[in-house]
Amino acid sequence: MERTIHEAIKAIEAGDKRRAHSLLLGLIQEQPDNVLAWLWMAEVYSDPKNKKDCYIRALQIDPDNEVALAHMKAIKYQEAMEKMDAESRADSVAETTTNVNYGRTGAGIETKPKKKAKPIVFVVLFLILALAGAIAYIVLDKRGFFDRWTAGEPTAVAIMTEMETATSTDVETEVKATQVPDTPTPVIENTETPTRGPVVFEPTKPTPDPNNLIRNGYFLEDFESWERVLKDSGGSAKASIEDSGNSPFNRMLAISQEGLGHVGFMQTVPVNSTDLEFSCKLYTYANDGGLPLLSGSGFSILAVSYLNGDKEQIGLTRYLNVNEDFFAGTNFVGAPEAISDTNTVHNIRIASGEQLDIYLRIKDEINSNLLGVDITEVKYIRIALLVGSQDKKAKGIMQVSDILLKER
Repeated sequence: MERTIHEAIKAIEAGDKRRAHSLLLGLIQEQPDNVLAWLWMAEVYSDPKNKKDCYIRALQIDPDNEVALAHMKAIKYQEAMEKMDAESRADSVAETTTNVNYGRTGAGIETKPKKKAKPIVFVVLFLILALAGAIAYIVLDKRGFFDRWTAGEPTAVAIMTEMETATSTDVETEVKATQVPDTPTPVIENTETPTRGPVVFEPTKPTPDPNNLIRNGYFLEDFESWERVLKDSGGSAKASIEDSGNSPFNRMLAISQEGLGHVGFMQTVPVNSTDLEFSCKLYTYANDGGLPLLSGSGFSILAVSYLNGDKEQIGLTRYLNVNEDFFAGTNFVGAPEAISDTNTVHNIRIASGEQLDIYLRIKDEINSNLLGVDITEVKYIRIALLVGSQDKKAKGIMQVSDILLKER
C-alpha cells in the first residue's frame, strides 16, 4: 500500500495524473476504506466537484480527519464567495439597466414627469419601514449580525470569520447527505464531468489487448497456457497468482525458490516477423549463500529467446538478477552458467528490489546487440521466467504482470 501511494505521489508531482489515477484506483478497489488514497485521489482532479466528492468520501470513513475537514471548509468558503460575487454582478446589471432606461435625460430620451407624493404616503411608508426594521433586528440579532456591523467589520471578513468558527456539524451533515459508492472512476483533465448531483463512481474495467500474442499474459486464468519447468534438488519452490495494485488487472505471477533447484514458467509463440514489441512489469530479488564464488548463487531471470523453424534457440536476451558463480550452473535456459555477452546472447543486469517497466523492441535488439542472429530465421519467440538457487542458503524471487508481445 505504502509503495503504491508513494508512486502515485511521485506521478502527481511529475504531472502524470493518468498514472496517478491508475495507481490510486487499483488501491481503492482493493481497499475502499483507505482514507489516504481518497485524499490523494482528490489531487488528481481539477474539477472542484470531483475534489469535493473525494473529501466527502474520506470524511465518511474518518469524520475527524483534519485534512479533509480543512479542505471542505475551504470549499464551502469558496462556494459562498462565488455566490456573493454572482449576486453582486446580477445587482450591478439590474442597476445599470434601470439607469439607462429611466435615469437619463436629453439625447432623445423623454422622461416622465414625477408625480408629487401625498403626505399620507410618506407616513405609511415610514411605518412599514419601522416595522420591518424591528422584525429584522429581533431575528438577526440572535445570530450576532448587528454586532459585527456596528464594529465596522467588512462583509467578506464577517463571512470568513463565521466559517472559521463553525463546528464540524455542517460538514458532517453534508457528508452524511451525500451518497458516494466505494469505488471510483475519476474524471481526468479534458473529460466531461457530471453537471447535477454527486459524481457516480464505477470501477474501471480494463480490457486485455486483443493483439497480444502471449496467451493469458495478464494471468486472468491462473496458470493456463504457461508451461511449468521444475528442477527439484531438495530446495523449496513456490508459485501463485496474487493480487497486484501495480497492474490494472490486479493480477501477477509470483514465483520463488529457496535452496537448491529452480522453478520457472515459459511460453512459446509463432511470429510472422521480428517487428515486435515486448513489455511487462517486473520485480526481482536474489541473494547468494554468503560465500562468494564457492557457495553458489540465487538468481531471478526473465529471458526472451529467438527460435528458428525447428524451435531451436539461435539468440537470447536476458534480464537477470544474479551473483555470478563460475563453479556452479544448471542446464536450464537462462541459468547463470556462463553470464557473458556474445554475438547471440545479450545480458541486461538488474538489481534486487527494483520494480521495472520493461520495454523491448525485438527487431532493434537483434539488429543492434545480436549480430550473430539471422533475423529472417526467427520464427518463434519464447518467454521464460525463472528463479533458482545453487546453494542451500540462497534464493530467488520474481513477481511479473502484464506480459505483452505484439506487432508494432
